[in-house]
Amino acid sequence: MIAAHDPMRMRFFLFAVVLSLFVLSCAQPQTESVVQPPDVAEIEKRIDAAFGTAERSEKGTIVGIDLARERTSASDDVLKAALSIPNLKRFRFAGGAVSAESFAGLTKQHELAELYLQDVPVRDAEWESLLHGIPKLARLALRRLPNLSGNELGMLPRRFPMLRNLSLIEMELTGGSLVEIAKSENLTALDVRHCSRLAAENYRCLTSMKKLVDLKVGGFAVTDDVLAAIAPIPSLRGLTIDDAQLTPAGFEKFVSESASADKLETLVLSRNMTLFDNSLQPLTKFPNLKRLTVNGMMLTGTFLEHLAEDETARPKLRQLSLRKAFLSEEGVAALKKYPELQVLDLSAAATPELIEVVLSLNQLEELDVTDCGLDADLLRLLQTMPSLKRLRR
Repeated sequence: MIAAHDPMRMRFFLFAVVLSLFVLSCAQPQTESVVQPPDVAEIEKRIDAAFGTAERSEKGTIVGIDLARERTSASDDVLKAALSIPNLKRFRFAGGAVSAESFAGLTKQHELAELYLQDVPVRDAEWESLLHGIPKLARLALRRLPNLSGNELGMLPRRFPMLRNLSLIEMELTGGSLVEIAKSENLTALDVRHCSRLAAENYRCLTSMKKLVDLKVGGFAVTDDVLAAIAPIPSLRGLTIDDAQLTPAGFEKFVSESASADKLETLVLSRNMTLFDNSLQPLTKFPNLKRLTVNGMMLTGTFLEHLAEDETARPKLRQLSLRKAFLSEEGVAALKKYPELQVLDLSAAATPELIEVVLSLNQLEELDVTDCGLDADLLRLLQTMPSLKRLRR
């Protein structure tokens, strides 16, 4: 026993006890600090009934909710319930049949890193009140939010200092707002497809974005002049051009003058109906191109043959999409000249005659032959490929 008249030893004894308890508490397995509502299972059922999905972490807590999938139909009650789950990392929502007030739960999502909103009725004043709750946002996508002004859109990089990826699709984006966005020193990816208020000269401000590595443009207002305006961007590794009104000469001029020609690794061309096989022959000037998508265009695939005429200059493609192409016999045969292919999308384009060529691609890991009308015997034959890990049919 410690004598009551020895205060020094008593203080030392109490200190040792407290220290021992602290060490024991630290040694215990740490439990997840996030406590989710007791009715979270019921909320998840409601999300599922609305054709949405919930993403769980390794610890079992919900960290992401997707209410933007096809067929999703969420009411105000479902939206409010979904946003009542704390500490979400990702949230996606699409649909106009809800009130702006239903989004108030966003103000409590302090850990949110990714947000996608489509066809929602939020206005400038309501949007302003939502911003303060999500300071960690790194990825933001807005599509068809007609009640948000261009001025508000231009302020987004300032309001979210951690923002790296910004998508503004079919939005009322003005040239002045794009200038404000271009001042960001942090944005690495920008999507401004189908922003009809932008003129060709408005795109020139993007050349000042030294960190911009991925750009998506599109719409009937995207012409040769737009490509000329973005050609000086120095750091692009990915470029998407959708539904544009280009001429073969204008596209060739862009490829020849692109300041990112030696850096570009990914090119996506969708529904550019004025470009044909001959128009794509200049792609040899993108020496590091690894991923090429041509979707819904009047192509026979013969451009692949021309790109491979000089083995030292042809792009060493790892991924190729020829979705909805009209492949000719020459175009099909040209695939053999790209033995590096690991991912191949031939959806709505493949024919039974193509299978023999596909079987010769020894490094192919993923193949998409959806809507190609291949019979069961041909599909089984494809499944015998030693390298193939995923077959979509």
